[in-house]
Amino acid sequence: MIELEIEHQLIENQFKKWKGNSDSIIHWISKQYIEDLSEVAFLLNYHKLSKEICEYLNSIKVDNSIDSDREEVELNNYSLPEKEKIEEKFPKETSQETKKIISSYPERHIQFAINKEYEKAIRNCNSEKKIEEVAAIQLLLGEFEKANELEKTIKDDIGKKYLKLIKAFELNRYEFHIKSEMLFRELIEKDESYFHIELILALKSRRPWIGYPFRE
Repeated sequence: MIELEIEHQLIENQFKKWKGNSDSIIHWISKQYIEDLSEVAFLLNYHKLSKEICEYLNSIKVDNSIDSDREEVELNNYSLPEKEKIEEKFPKETSQETKKIISSYPERHIQFAINKEYEKAIRNCNSEKKIEEVAAIQLLLGEFEKANELEKTIKDDIGKKYLKLIKAFELNRYEFHIKSEMLFRELIEKDESYFHIELILALKSRRPWIGYPFRE
């Protein structure tokens, strides 16, 4: 599987990119992303890198405004949470645990898909987003060929990217390590910046995002 050090590299590269592209004021949404970087670095025992990111956060100002026409700038005052809190934020989650969560969703297309009744699931989809969710469940269940076929019907580029990301995660879970590594490296080389934290969490068998495998 991918070497451990690539996780450190991903965090460091993202931090350098944010630091290089930012001025003395950053938006609160950007601040939250950088906080996540620091917390994930700490969780993976990259304490020096985590400290460096924290120091950067507290050297800048944050724009807390909701309205883009008005700035509400203040000094940042960030401190790293306790490790237990970070663990809660980025929990380890097995495939079985994910399936159990999905099984509790009442939507008909999800219920049919989780029970591998894919034709019925697709008939209950009235949008491309729901078809994407069926494909995501197929990946979760290890039905990679079926998911590949369904993915071909998806036109939305973001939807395709999320399915590729989920496929990389699930190939790794099902121990298809070579195929998984190829997809991980493709995503890394394409520099899909908003996926890097998710990539790192997946490499450590943690929940990539809230609501996984659905993007919303």
